[in-house]
Amino acid sequence: MSTVDDLAKQILADVVADFRAKNLGSQALNDGYVGASIVALEMKYCADGGQSKVDFDLAMKQLEESKFVDTGPMVPYENTPGSQIVVIAIFSKREFFYLTEKGYKAAQQSAPSLAPAKCPFARLSVQPAFASCANFSPKACVSPFWLAQSVS
Repeated sequence: MSTVDDLAKQILADVVADFRAKNLGSQALNDGYVGASIVALEMKYCADGGQSKVDFDLAMKQLEESKFVDTGPMVPYENTPGSQIVVIAIFSKREFFYLTEKGYKAAQQSAPSLAPAKCPFARLSVQPAFASCANFSPKACVSPFWLAQSVS
């Protein structure tokens, strides 16, 4: 799998996370909504030199062509005042990504690769190892600050 494909999957995972964080319903997948900022995603992946701007643009294009995401907001074309030619069209200002129904379904199919790792325990008892544990991450099964024990 290419770098662009991997980056597209990571971007899709971020757009899905944004959709879920906003607690939107299925109608938003069809109607559109103000989604994840393209500039913020570009900074996340390109600012530290991790990915090139070209890779980011190609990954974005791949997601749009596959209809997994769309961009917005949509605005009407502004005709030049006094012009003899009138253009009636709308276009995207490409300020944000929003998830489509097809993208949501695709993310569900590849959910194991997009979701955080599951804990291997059926039931888990977590006890603090130190008095103050400000750095606990619920995404991690075992943290240096916490002890995890399987409960029968």
